[in-house]
This record gives sequence, structure tokens and C-alpha cells, in this order.
Amino acid sequence: KLRYGFSPEDPRVAAQDEDQDGFTNLEEYEKKTNPKDPASSPPKWDKVRISSVEKKIMVVSLAGKSQGRYTLRFKLGKDGKNVEENVQVGDKLWVVSGSSGVKIFKGEMTDEMKEATTKMECPHAILLMIKAYKEDVGRRINPNTQTENDYDDSMLILERQDALGGIVKVMLNDQGISRGAAWNVGDIRLRSSVPGEGEMGPYREGQTFTYSGQQFAVIEGSPSKVSLQMKPQGDMRYVLPPPSEKLSPSNP
Repeated sequence: KLRYGFSPEDPRVAAQDEDQDGFTNLEEYEKKTNPKDPASSPPKWDKVRISSVEKKIMVVSLAGKSQGRYTLRFKLGKDGKNVEENVQVGDKLWVVSGSSGVKIFKGEMTDEMKEATTKMECPHAILLMIKAYKEDVGRRINPNTQTENDYDDSMLILERQDALGGIVKVMLNDQGISRGAAWNVGDIRLRSSVPGEGEMGPYREGQTFTYSGQQFAVIEGSPSKVSLQMKPQGDMRYVLPPPSEKLSPSNP
């Protein structure tokens, strides 16, 4: 315990940061690094905590269809304006959501799109591919009324191409009711207590960023936990609030 000339049980010495690397002598002792050598430190990631997580839901749905063309509807929040885009199978869309709402771009990334993304304070545009359309129209018995009614469960199949990549199926809206997908596009901010660093972000779910030589993908964010996936390893890492802000069992 006295290998580096201090006892971890001594609170006066344990709380000091002798090599000024942002980790106390006790933290270095517990991670088996040298508290007197700034080049020998625990992973910087251990010093990252949640700063703030914003919840902002964007709903994407299929609002209409006509002869091989389909109307996708995007809505940001309960009071947001409907933004509609006519698409066909094979289209590539960039969905930009920010301070002024939602804007949709088609095709390859352009300077105009980059400028709009910056202006709208959007740190991450979601890339969507329109993969296929499946028609499902007919008649069936309503179990409540026992009458036969027309139905249209046709769906547009999208592929989200970011860190949350995967197939997304949006069914045709039923009498104005959305049967689509909902994504959180709120800003996620982290904070590092390593000297000289500070606030990190904002990031969005689905975004990839690099920190301390390691690439991370933001999988999910909430005020109590931000889930990150290391790339390309696939290991998960979880960022928590600062210790003083942890929620007690009686106050979930």
C-alpha cells in the first residue's frame, strides 16, 4: 500500500491528485496506475458523466400512397408541424431536426444540407433509405361489431443507416392515427472532469463520436443513463449522472 509513498486509507493524501491528471491518488490506487506519473492514468472515460439529456420525440409515419409514390410524414413533438415528403422506393433521405423543426433532404450530402444542419443546430442528420413497399388491402371481420370492413395495412419499409441502423416498418396511417416509428432526437450532453476538457456534445441517439482515441455510438439516452457502444468492438459502456445527482430509491 505504500508503494507510491502514501496509504489509501489516509483521506488527506487519498483525495489529492499528485500528478494533476484528474484522478485522485485513491482512484489511481484502485485502478493500479501510478499516481505520480500523469502518463499512467485510469481510462479517461471513467471521468465522464451526464450533463443533460433532452427528450424530444420525432414520429415518422406513412400518410398516403398513390401509384408508386408514398407520402412520409415527420412530426417533432406534440405541437410540431407536420412535414411531408413524397418518396419512392430507392430514394435516400436525410432527416434534419433542430431548433426550427424538421427538414428533409434527398440524395447525397451537399454543402446546402451541411449549412442547414449547422443553422438548425442539429448535430446528427438521420440517413434513411426507402427499401420496399408491401401492399396489404382487403376486408375482414371487426371482432367488436362482427361486421365486415375494408382495411389497408400496407407498409413502407425503411432502413435507418446510422448507429441505430436497421429495418423500420411504417404502416399506412389509420384514420389519421399514426402507425409509424418514434425516435428520440433530443440533445445529449456529457461532461468530463479531466482537466482541460469539460462539456462534450451535443450528441444524438444514433450518432458516432470519438473520445480518447475510441469511437463510441450513442444507443440510448435518459437522465439516469446514457448507453454507448464501443466501435468496432461492440462492448457497451454506460455513462451515469454525477454521484451527487443519483436518484434515490424513494425518488425514482
